[in-house]
Amino acid sequence: MDRQWVAGLRVPPVATSRYSRAMDFVLSLTMLAAIALVIGAAWLRRRGGATRQMWLMLVLAGVMLANVAIWSLPPP
Repeated sequence: MDRQWVAGLRVPPVATSRYSRAMDFVLSLTMLAAIALVIGAAWLRRRGGATRQMWLMLVLAGVMLANVAIWSLPPP
């Protein structure tokens, strides 16, 4: 499928790749941060302390993953 066609409509090339490199970098960094938060929460759980912080880290990782999923959707 040509990048100039989105949902059956012709879209100018600028609209499909305007922030491609910057957005790819931000989404990748967000994914890495979410993975680090899950690993950190697992480490806190194993250590046996800071239960509130562990849950907050997991909630933040979930929010970050939801944001990545939303921003990864193709434009309407």
